Amino acid sequence: MYGTAASTRVLHPVMGLVLVCALLAGSGAAATVPGDAAGSASVAATPASAVEADAWYERDSPGELRSTDPTAAVAAQVDNESTSRHQDPSRYDEGGDQEALASWFERRFADRLGDSAVELSEGQYDLASDAIGESFQDQFGEYVDVAGETGREERAERIESTRDAQQNLTEARREYEETRQRYERARDAGEEERARELARELETLSRNINESSATVVDNYRWVQNETGTDLQEPLAVIEAVNREVQSTQASIRDAEFEETRLSVRRTDGGGPISFVDPMRVTGTLSTAAGEPIGDERIRLAVGNRVLRQTSNADGSFSITYRPLTIPASTEAIRFAYAPPTASTYLGSSTSIPVSVEPVEATVDPPTVDASSVAFGDEVGVGSAVTVDGEPVGSLPVAVRIGDRTLATGETAPNGSLSGAVSIPATIPDGERELTVAFPADGRAIRAASASTPLSVVETSSSLSVSARRTGSGDIALNGSLTAAGTGVAGRSISISVGEETVTTATTGSNGDFETRLPLDAASERSVTATFDGSGTNLEPARASTVVAASGSGADGGIISEWLLPIVAVGVVGIATALGGRWWLRRHDTAGDGAAGSIGVADPDVATRATVSTRSAPETLLSRAADALGDGRPDDAVRAAYVAVRRRLDDVDDRTHWEFYRAYAAADGSGDAVGQPDDADDRSHDADGRAGDGSGADDGGTSGEPIGADELRTLTAAYERAAFGPESTDRQTAERILSRARAACDVAGDTEPGSGGSADRHLDAGSVASGDD
Repeated sequence: MYGTAASTRVLHPVMGLVLVCALLAGSGAAATVPGDAAGSASVAATPASAVEADAWYERDSPGELRSTDPTAAVAAQVDNESTSRHQDPSRYDEGGDQEALASWFERRFADRLGDSAVELSEGQYDLASDAIGESFQDQFGEYVDVAGETGREERAERIESTRDAQQNLTEARREYEETRQRYERARDAGEEERARELARELETLSRNINESSATVVDNYRWVQNETGTDLQEPLAVIEAVNREVQSTQASIRDAEFEETRLSVRRTDGGGPISFVDPMRVTGTLSTAAGEPIGDERIRLAVGNRVLRQTSNADGSFSITYRPLTIPASTEAIRFAYAPPTASTYLGSSTSIPVSVEPVEATVDPPTVDASSVAFGDEVGVGSAVTVDGEPVGSLPVAVRIGDRTLATGETAPNGSLSGAVSIPATIPDGERELTVAFPADGRAIRAASASTPLSVVETSSSLSVSARRTGSGDIALNGSLTAAGTGVAGRSISISVGEETVTTATTGSNGDFETRLPLDAASERSVTATFDGSGTNLEPARASTVVAASGSGADGGIISEWLLPIVAVGVVGIATALGGRWWLRRHDTAGDGAAGSIGVADPDVATRATVSTRSAPETLLSRAADALGDGRPDDAVRAAYVAVRRRLDDVDDRTHWEFYRAYAAADGSGDAVGQPDDADDRSHDADGRAGDGSGADDGGTSGEPIGADELRTLTAAYERAAFGPESTDRQTAERILSRARAACDVAGDTEPGSGGSADRHLDAGSVASGDD
């Protein structure tokens, strides 16, 4: 059943013929066929254009056959078994047999999990992930409805949990292998300190793999017992994958580290602990052989805090622990020795049973340096937190107006908090209250807050808009929203043609927006952008522009046909005058979109994954980080992908998968798609990536194109973010942003918050603006 995932991706010739015939019939009806690895697929009539077809049929994942002809229907599977486990689920549905339909889904999920496990064991991480990726989720969404009607809700939860755990295992295994290769290179190069740092990373990853494997195996057994599906083979594969990792890590551990032992005991009498009645502890730190680790600055993770102490010559130490934010229900405090990353020692841990007695805190009413504020104003804020008159240091607090968090920080050792916050547009004008709060409930220190009145006044806003016709006849619309001289991010702009609202656009991090409209090219059209100001402290704004009819000569964005020969001659003349210094580079073309809004505003209008931002990769990655900090992971992924396309000097007329296939075809020969002609003087590694000729991956060098596998991962993530029915989760977006930075050779200083739009973690006693 699980011998090879590739066996699920073979096109049945008869079914392919049936599908093609159905399409050629010319009716608008959809033809339904039995599901392949992607599940049942409905093949609609041929889209009106290849542009529309790209998003319709382009999928590069196991079980979904990809056609190079957008008029071909491609969804079928060879199944030589006599059972009906691959029968079209709609046949069950038509017969009203929901139980049989639910069982069909469960067998399909077991197949997909098994395929994924096999690919994982063979190191095919992308295929392993894709086997239980988007198409799995699509089928699972259908299954949830059936499960609800057949009393299988718990099965559905377990199947989803299994899929999530297996995806986590796949990513952890991929990261472990990549890190292990870097570790081996560091060892071979004699970089002992770097090797130990990587070995410590591998320790953490191996623990994650062990935990994820245990979760997957437990869930496999539960699903197998409940559904009767046979998961023994993938179960054995997962266990083998984990054993291999743990065996490898044991060898690395023995080569790099010395194990330690940590012991602690209370010296305060052993009663309940609280902020006013702390826990006092003495302990010792030694090697596993009993040798004291003395006269060293040691770091101890205690509960959810980190304490630093210097051990005595005999390895002993003493600490006092005041609980702040641990749950009041805590029954034990964990003490863990956390050595530096380059240390030769391994960490160790132990626990002490406790009970926690919550206490009340007092937050001083905040002081502000203005009674009236507007968008963009910086407001000084001060406060302090105490318990029974004793200052509370290192307590996380938030500064808010209404439900909008303006900044976060920690109190200083004397319990004080001071700093400045910026007023965002998303606070409605009127009489408000500024609040300083420790908002967490059920903790060792109970939630507490204090407020002061503050008046928020309205600020005028300005909206601009421009439009031009594109070569395909659509209208490319660009504009920006500003207030007080600053771009306003994350605001919805309504786009109207005549009196009819046809779409909306959202402003990017610098206030810019863009979208495309499929309008009649034969007539002049008036296009209006409107910002209604609702839910903000900004006044409404409106701007209009007129788009001339195609060929009228009045459209400023298009060169009239009679001018083209003159322009061509002029360009040739300039190039000749410059003495041949004309580099054939795939650089910017005129007006294909304004910076700040990445991807497709409306997938139903424009489904090509074009690179529409003319900014440098660094700027795009900064915008991606801002989007991530603003809670917009899909925007972050789209911006990160476009940054990589810009890094490769890509032309902007190919879909995301068209570009990937061209790049992958060229990657094996060492030629990166979109690279300038003068790139030939760089040395390349065997896999086609630029380097020093040694074959070693040093983490990225300036001018180094990425490998095809990495581009494939970024492309798949882009597609899910741009066209998928569900939003990208933050963890995935962070991983994609990190990979895009590496591909663009950009340091991680574009983390969320670097642009001032996301919360920052601050030094004790201060707050800084953050747009949560």
